Amino acid sequence: MPSMRSSRRAGAARAAAAAEEDGMVKRGRRGELGG
Repeated sequence: MPSMRSSRRAGAARAAAAAEEDGMVKRGRRGELGG
Protein backbone atom coordinates (compact mmCIF):
# COMPACT_ATOMS: atom_id res chain seq x y z
CA MET A 1 0.00 0.00 0.00
CA PRO A 2 1.80 3.11 -1.25
CA SER A 3 -0.66 5.31 0.61
CA MET A 4 0.50 3.86 3.92
CA ARG A 5 4.08 4.57 2.97
CA SER A 6 3.20 8.16 2.20
CA SER A 7 1.42 8.45 5.53
CA ARG A 8 4.44 7.16 7.41
CA ARG A 9 6.72 9.49 5.46
CA ALA A 10 4.50 12.48 6.19
CA GLY A 11 4.31 11.53 9.86
CA ALA A 12 8.08 11.22 10.14
CA ALA A 13 8.58 14.53 8.35
CA ARG A 14 6.07 16.17 10.69
CA ALA A 15 7.79 14.75 13.76
CA ALA A 16 11.22 15.84 12.50
CA ALA A 17 9.94 19.34 11.70
CA ALA A 18 8.29 19.60 15.11
CA ALA A 19 11.46 18.49 16.89
CA GLU A 20 13.56 20.89 14.85
CA GLU A 21 11.16 23.74 15.55
CA ASP A 22 11.20 22.95 19.27
CA GLY A 23 15.00 22.96 19.23
CA MET A 24 15.05 26.28 17.38
CA VAL A 25 12.64 27.76 19.91
CA LYS A 26 14.82 26.58 22.79
CA ARG A 27 17.89 28.03 21.09
CA GLY A 28 16.03 31.27 20.47
CA ARG A 29 15.21 31.48 24.17
CA ARG A 30 18.88 31.13 24.94
CA GLY A 31 19.74 33.71 22.32
CA GLU A 32 22.05 31.40 20.36
CA LEU A 33 20.15 31.64 17.10
CA GLY A 34 19.28 35.31 17.46
CA GLY A 35 16.02 34.85 15.59
